[in-house]
Amino acid sequence: MSKMTAEMAWQQAQALDNQAPGDVSHIPGQNGWPIIGDALAFFKDPLAYNRGCIEKYGPVFRNRIGPGPSVNLIHPDAQKLLTLDPDQLFSAGKGYEPTLGVFFPEGLLLRDFSDHRMHRRIMQSSFKNAMLETYIPQIHKVMRKHVKQWAETGDIHFVQSIKAALLEVGSQVFLGMELGEDSARINQSFIDMAEGSSTPFRFNIPGTTYYNAHKGYQFISDYFRKQIPIKREGDGTDMFSLFCREKKDDGSYFSDDELVHHVNFLLFAAHDTTTSTLTMLMMELMKNPQWQNTCRDEIKALGQDTLEYNDLSKLENITYCFKESLRLYPPIAGFVRRNLRDFEFMGHHIPANSTVTVSVVTSHRLEEFYKDPDTFDPLRFAPGREEHKSHPFAWFPFGGGAHKCIGIHFAEMLVKVALFEMLPNYQFDTNAPFGGMHFIPFPKPDNNLPLRVSRK
Repeated sequence: MSKMTAEMAWQQAQALDNQAPGDVSHIPGQNGWPIIGDALAFFKDPLAYNRGCIEKYGPVFRNRIGPGPSVNLIHPDAQKLLTLDPDQLFSAGKGYEPTLGVFFPEGLLLRDFSDHRMHRRIMQSSFKNAMLETYIPQIHKVMRKHVKQWAETGDIHFVQSIKAALLEVGSQVFLGMELGEDSARINQSFIDMAEGSSTPFRFNIPGTTYYNAHKGYQFISDYFRKQIPIKREGDGTDMFSLFCREKKDDGSYFSDDELVHHVNFLLFAAHDTTTSTLTMLMMELMKNPQWQNTCRDEIKALGQDTLEYNDLSKLENITYCFKESLRLYPPIAGFVRRNLRDFEFMGHHIPANSTVTVSVVTSHRLEEFYKDPDTFDPLRFAPGREEHKSHPFAWFPFGGGAHKCIGIHFAEMLVKVALFEMLPNYQFDTNAPFGGMHFIPFPKPDNNLPLRVSRK
């Protein structure tokens, strides 16, 4: 049998029949309620839900989160298999088509094999170290302005405040634009699309989450489409401009639709994931004030007014805190694929065209790999322990393989520059109890993390 090429795999993925999923009834598990399955319990707390299923059925189990069945694989070996994908077996596009595919069609995550490789090339130049270095002054300027405003206000809800700051960062770095009065509408559109992608109630009825997501998608698409001719004719160095001027192998530009899909998904992914990451990190730094002080002292020890790109690796304790927060609260709780052909995992036969999911948030807390896995312990990443190296895929917040997050270094840089502006001159405290959590679509505290910002 000839080796499966990337082009052959892509063609096979396009031929998958959405109406004829594989029969996975032989795999232990549960169906839940009619139509919605176990969606309510899963969205309430995916970590508790998955732990309960593992206790009943083991690390491979069947469930339904919505109308169709899924096979869940809870182990770093599954993360390795589905992302490295040596046999070109797993389609991300078909996996996400029913959810993210509705509002982020043909974004990079939803492209497969040879098609994904070609489109990823559009974005590569924008995330090289030389370009990342040019973004740092813009991030400093925006964050400095917002943190000063927080201190003047005193009491803020961190989720909304950091989200507004990071949208401004994203608009300058990714779009090269000042959003002005459109900022609130764009922000709300991304919120609506994220919630619409994850809701199990997918009926396009006015007033529903799904309906609002469709409205948000249309607004964002129209907004970006109008900018393409301007960006293509200009000489901007923002990511949107670079994408618009990028050409395919035949010398033609990427189409307006392709550009809109890429910019829409990129800004959504970068904006919301970093909002979640900084929110959860700040929550832990307030719950563990000794670590807030440690991070503050580390920044002060640099003796600089701004960060340089080469300074990022010097912030070792902040790196440990960053990684530990991502372990406990990965911005993407899990990922999904559809398999083109049958495969075996941990003694289970999984037929072709099954929906296969991996829970990152659950595998990040397996006692097999992490001591006291529910405890915030940044030093588990320090030399001498390095628990994340107990398995090559034990720490997996940015994915892996061909679909590994293209913005991994940008995300770490953004978080470190933001903390550089926040911690040395300001104290962050809260009198509110640390209560419940939402994990989907992105991790955040139920109360949006109310806190007091004061100048030190």
